[in-house]
Amino acid sequence: MNVRLLAVVMALTLFAVISQAIHAQVDRVQEMNGIVFVSGGIGADSREDLAAREKSYNFKLVTTLEGSGSFISGARVILATAQGDKLVEHVTDGPIMLAGLPAGAYVVIASFRGITHTRKFQVRAERLHTEHLRWPVDPSQDVVLPPEFK
Repeated sequence: MNVRLLAVVMALTLFAVISQAIHAQVDRVQEMNGIVFVSGGIGADSREDLAAREKSYNFKLVTTLEGSGSFISGARVILATAQGDKLVEHVTDGPIMLAGLPAGAYVVIASFRGITHTRKFQVRAERLHTEHLRWPVDPSQDVVLPPEFK
């Protein structure tokens, strides 16, 4: 076997192993102040996994870039009661965050690239409430596809 070909095969194998390890860790359920949550959604497998888990949660946050619809990861998210008591503080591991909250009024505060969004919302115990937060595209960092490629 050609040494170059062997190096490519080994590199691809290593990439696959690392990728699987990252995705397995990303969708890890966490708990803070009695609130169970999970974030992820990098890759189709992770998005499918989170979609299958939605029925176990009543809050979903989706983070994207404005106009392009490109998903983002690494948003700093705070979930708080309407009175301002912080329940969860988490840096997202992907564009989707799910949380199980008691029925009531809440505030989500999410920051990305120095821009913070604050949104009030209500959840019911038996129904999924979804919030979409969008940040502006930064042409120096983001690739935006022309409309014909979307």
